[in-house]
Amino acid sequence: PERMPQIAHLLAQQKSDGGKLSQEFSAFVSSIRIGHVWKLTYPNRLSVTNRVLCQRLQDLAPQKIFLLDVGGSDGVTTQDLVELLRSELNVEVSACMIDLYVRLLRYARAGVVEYRMADGAPIMVRVGPFGLQLSSLNSTRNPLSRVLGRFYLGRARFRKSMRLSASYSLVNPRVTADRGITVAEWSVLERKPDLVNRVGVARASNVLNRAYFSPDQILAAAGHLHAYLVDGGLLAVSRNKAEAQEVETGSIWQKEGDRFRLLDDFGGGSEVAELINAFQAPSTPYPV
Repeated sequence: PERMPQIAHLLAQQKSDGGKLSQEFSAFVSSIRIGHVWKLTYPNRLSVTNRVLCQRLQDLAPQKIFLLDVGGSDGVTTQDLVELLRSELNVEVSACMIDLYVRLLRYARAGVVEYRMADGAPIMVRVGPFGLQLSSLNSTRNPLSRVLGRFYLGRARFRKSMRLSASYSLVNPRVTADRGITVAEWSVLERKPDLVNRVGVARASNVLNRAYFSPDQILAAAGHLHAYLVDGGLLAVSRNKAEAQEVETGSIWQKEGDRFRLLDDFGGGSEVAELINAFQAPSTPYPV
């Protein structure tokens, strides 16, 4: 984790290969696991989703586009779509990328350093050059890692006495440098009134799926996204599935009144398509 601010500094000074450094940053973020959620990301990971969205937007010919990207990890896939739309549609494109985890906090005491998410979830502990990933103890096949990790996490008094010494952004410096992209730390399950009827395109890739959310939660998230979209706005929900290589599966909908109308399926369609197709907004107007 100590490498992240170094990368940001080097990119700001333009003293090294920016593309290589940006990829190194994304590779670090991809190694982070919070519970059963991985922050896996890399450039052009959502190329199929982006291409289908771009084709639909070319038909709609908007004058400008405001994109809401849900669960954007370090933001490189957000920027991929923004740059594609700017290039292909030749219109003004701005975006808000939201993710529940955009900061890594560093705590230290007596030579021991622990890295946690903003909600307190433990990610890694380090003593000198030796580190132990704490976020994957339940899934690791290494019995020594499980024993050491559980022993450390059991030292509640020591961990509580640690002091915050740094906060590291998990947003790729390449994204931070793009003035058309803003980043917000919040969940798709929270309603943001200031976004109601403002969004032209909403994308939820590798986040709005049955492994992360219950059907009721997916419908609640769909309700928020429906409220944010302007009438005629597009919603893309996709997931990268690991086979011989990653395969994108997803669907594109258009907001029509109180529902979503399915426009496109790719890779077999979204696993939550049945829920989105059945969604109907409440009869009472959304608060603005």
